[in-house]
Amino acid sequence: MIKFLRSFLAISWLYTLFGWILGASYSRNEFVKKYVAAKPGDKILDIGCGPGDIIPYLPRGVNYTGFDVSTKYIKTQKC
Repeated sequence: MIKFLRSFLAISWLYTLFGWILGASYSRNEFVKKYVAAKPGDKILDIGCGPGDIIPYLPRGVNYTGFDVSTKYIKTQKC
């Protein structure tokens, strides 16, 4: 089961869809507001960024750099 889930989530759009189904957009929005609290001009380094699903929740003018070991995820980043 774990092997199947990993291969399923290795596909970036399925990873994003799975997160959407689980309500990840609300969680990401709350995380960005409460803990990241970024302002325009801030620099953010996101280690393990996946496909960059957090980017739409960041304010404009933030200097975002995402790092992930999956090149498939990096190629589909929303920046």
